[in-house]
Amino acid sequence: FAANDGVNGTELWRSDGTEAGTFVLHDIAPGQLSSNPESFTFFGDFIVFGANDGRHGREPWLMPRALLTNSSPPQITCPANQVVEAQQPLGALAHLPEAQAEDDTEFALSYSHGPSGFFPFGTTVVTATARDAAGLVATCDFTVTVRDNLPPEPVCPEDATVEATSLDGAVVTFSDPIASDIVTREPTVTVDHESGGLFAQGATKVTVTATDAAGNSNQCSFTVLVRDTTASVVTCPANQIVEAVNANGATATWPAATASDVASLPSISYDRVAGSGFPLGSTTVTATATDGAKNRSSCTFQVIVRDTTAPTLKCPATLQLEATGPSGSPVDFTVANAVDTVSNATVQLSHASGTTFPVGETSVRVRAQDAAGNTSECSFSVAVRDTLPPLLTCPQDVSITPGAKGAVAVQLPQASVTDRVTTSPDLTMSPASGSLFQPGDTAVEVTAKDASGNTAQCSFNVHVEKVAGGCSSAPGPTHTLVWVGLLLLVAVSARRRSPSSRGL
Repeated sequence: FAANDGVNGTELWRSDGTEAGTFVLHDIAPGQLSSNPESFTFFGDFIVFGANDGRHGREPWLMPRALLTNSSPPQITCPANQVVEAQQPLGALAHLPEAQAEDDTEFALSYSHGPSGFFPFGTTVVTATARDAAGLVATCDFTVTVRDNLPPEPVCPEDATVEATSLDGAVVTFSDPIASDIVTREPTVTVDHESGGLFAQGATKVTVTATDAAGNSNQCSFTVLVRDTTASVVTCPANQIVEAVNANGATATWPAATASDVASLPSISYDRVAGSGFPLGSTTVTATATDGAKNRSSCTFQVIVRDTTAPTLKCPATLQLEATGPSGSPVDFTVANAVDTVSNATVQLSHASGTTFPVGETSVRVRAQDAAGNTSECSFSVAVRDTLPPLLTCPQDVSITPGAKGAVAVQLPQASVTDRVTTSPDLTMSPASGSLFQPGDTAVEVTAKDASGNTAQCSFNVHVEKVAGGCSSAPGPTHTLVWVGLLLLVAVSARRRSPSSRGL
C-alpha cells in the first residue's frame, strides 16, 4: 500500500498486521519526495504498479511477490573498534571500514555516522544497520576513539657560528624556537640555554623541548659555535736606523712589537734575533703574533744599517816653495790620511801632485769619499814665492870727451838683467840715459825690479872730460868714432864679465 510517515513522503509500504512488520518497503523517491505508488496489480510472481522516482516521471514498476513474504533479517558484523589520531584541536576526520552483512535478498547498509566523517575527541559509538528488501533490519555497534598521542614538532634555529668577543666567549642571540602541534595550538617551548646569554668558546649544544596539552613532548637541538678566527692586531716598531761600525754592518736591537686580541693572549716571535749582526743596507724583520686559536698575523719593519759617517780627512800644512820659472814651480805632495771604518775612501784633489803651481798662494781642495757616498773635504795652500831679486849687471864706466865746454847729453849703455820668474824685469837708471852730465864723474844708479817687487841695484861711473877754453865747436867725425868705439868696448867687457847677461 502507499502511505506517508511524514519523513519519506508517500512511498511503498508493507504490513503483516503487526507493528514490527509494518515499514517502508522501498523509498522510490529519496528523502521527502513522494513517489505516489498506485494501481497495484498481480502479474505472475510480481506485483506491477505505477510510481514516480522524481527523475524519470511516472513509470511502471515491477516488484517480486517474495519481498512480501521474507521474514529473515540480514546477518551483520561490525568492524573492530577504531582508534584515530587527532588531526586538529576538535578531533579527526576518519575513514571507517565497512560492516560485513549478508541476506538471502538484496539489502542496504547504513551507519549512524558516515563512513567518512568527522569525530570529536573521545569515544563515539557508531551503529551499522543492514536493511533487506523486505524491510527487515539488523544492527551492530563499534567505537571510534579520537586521541592525541603525537608529540609536537619543535623547530630549532639554524646552527650559529659566532666570533668570540672576549676571553670568556661571546654573547649570542638567536631567534626564538617555535613548535607546531595538530591539536595544541601553542605548545610550551623551553630552551636549556637562553638567547642573549654568554656562551663559552667552543661548541655548545642547545636543546629545545616542546610539550603539548596532552603531555606529549619532543626535542630538537642546534649548536652554537663560538670561535676565534680573528687574528691579533700586531703593530711593529718603526724602522730602525743603525750606523754601520765596520764593513760587516752593525748589531741592532729594537723595541718590542705589540699585539692586541679580544679573545686570547697572543705571543710574538721574530724571524731575526735582536742584538745579532745586520749587514749594510735594509733587512726586513717580520714579527708574528699567534693567539690561542693559532690565528697568526704579522707585520714587518726594516733594520737599515747605513754608513752616514764621512771619512776622516786631514790636510797637510801650507806648502811654501820658491818659484823656479815664469810659470811658478812644480809641487809634489802626498795626502795619505783619509780613514773610513766601513769602506775604502777614495781621495780626489783639485790639483794633482806634480802640478806646476803659479806664483802666489793656491788653495788645493781635497775630497775623500767612501763607498756610501759620504764625503769630507779639507784644503791646504801651496804658496809659490818669488823672493829672489833679479840678476843685474851694470855696464863699464863710461868716459866722454865732449867737443865743447859744459854739460853734455850722454846716451848710457844698457845694463844686463835676468830673472827666473819675471821675463823682463823693469830697469831704471838714475840719472836716466840721455840726461845732461856735467864735466867730471857722475855715478849712475841702476835698479832692476821683477814682478814680485824684488829689486837689485848696481852702479857705474860716467866721466865727462873737461874741455879747454876756445874749443866750443861741435864734435867732428873723429869724436863720433871715438864715442862709438867706447860703447862697443864697454859692451864686450860687460858680456865677458856676465855670461848670462843680455847683449846690447
